[in-house]
Amino acid sequence: MRTVRLMPRRRTSSGAAPPRRGDGAIAVLGSGVLARSLLAADLVDELQLFVHPLLLGSGKRLFGDLPLPRELRLDAVSRTDLGTVQLTYAIEGTSRSEAP
Repeated sequence: MRTVRLMPRRRTSSGAAPPRRGDGAIAVLGSGVLARSLLAADLVDELQLFVHPLLLGSGKRLFGDLPLPRELRLDAVSRTDLGTVQLTYAIEGTSRSEAP
């Protein structure tokens, strides 16, 4: 099992945070542990979920136990010729400031 540690942004000598580089979209494929860690730390603003037409019969909970419930807003739905459905959700609010 690997541990993901989220480091605070460093400050310059003037106390200001340095400019962000690389802000934008990242994709996490196949790492539920990392995805759950980022969600729990309130670092995700959008989810793109892909539903494939395949029944496996068992599995793990995708999001595990998050510290607080999160409201999602469906922003887009698309479908491939093979029947895969892409669901794009915006995450509403922040988990740190909301009570269940």
